[in-house]
Amino acid sequence: MRFNVYEQDHAAAESTSFDQGHQVSYTDPSGAHYEESDFTSYDHSSAEQDHVFAAEGSESSHQAELSTLDSLREQLDSAFTSLTEGHIGGGGNPEAGSAGLGVASN
Repeated sequence: MRFNVYEQDHAAAESTSFDQGHQVSYTDPSGAHYEESDFTSYDHSSAEQDHVFAAEGSESSHQAELSTLDSLREQLDSAFTSLTEGHIGGGGNPEAGSAGLGVASN
């Protein structure tokens, strides 16, 4: 089985503020006063985030290894069976049926 994974995220935020002003003040005939103000204000905020994830792979079953393990298990089972059959019930000899075990084991 083969798999490919690709994921991508993007996020962005922005904030902009712009202010502009102008003020004029004038005082008349006797005390001649004049005033003028200009102002400009600018704010900017920004945030950005990117995320990319990619993976590729494969998954497979190794049947050769599993069959080797099964074959080994069958060989051990048949060897154990042939050993126990050869030593148990050895005709009329009571010692032959003990499979090489001592008296305390019987």
